[in-house]
Amino acid sequence: VQGYNRPMLFDGSNDYVQVTSDGSADFANQSFTVAGWINLPDGTPSADRTLFSYDYTSHVNPYYAIQIRFVATGRLYFMWNNGTTYYNIYKDAAVTDSVWHHYACTFTSGSQKIYIDGVQVASGTRADTITYYNQEVWIGRSNYGGYFKGLMNEVVVYNSALTLAQVQVLAATGPNGGPLPPD
Repeated sequence: VQGYNRPMLFDGSNDYVQVTSDGSADFANQSFTVAGWINLPDGTPSADRTLFSYDYTSHVNPYYAIQIRFVATGRLYFMWNNGTTYYNIYKDAAVTDSVWHHYACTFTSGSQKIYIDGVQVASGTRADTITYYNQEVWIGRSNYGGYFKGLMNEVVVYNSALTLAQVQVLAATGPNGGPLPPD
């Protein structure tokens, strides 16, 4: 979902966006980036909040192929499934205030990264192949609920793992897609 300064407000109970594509073209090469802007108005989440999920439509195990979500401690998880096991990397207390933050999660086999505001905050080196099924792409929810509460803007999926320099350019554009406001 992309558009100049069109933030989406999620209420944390039933709001989400279902993408019309199953995402298979974007994820088929096993190298991707999911990025966007978030604003958590109440700071540290009081419950799980899913930013992005590539979920199994029948809502049975293996449930999801990819998920990006906050848990109640404020820990940001980037998770994936290789068909038999779920793996993840995470950052504790990734966002605890009520201002806009840019996030980006990149994946290739052997290299996974989380960036917050253009800074790499977590990484992994798992050599996995993500297994995709007949799944749905959701922004703001997952198969178990986990509805997002807050604002999101400029959510984008890239069919490659962006470099640090590319992520930094995205993080410097601001949540409305334009230049960052002056301090």
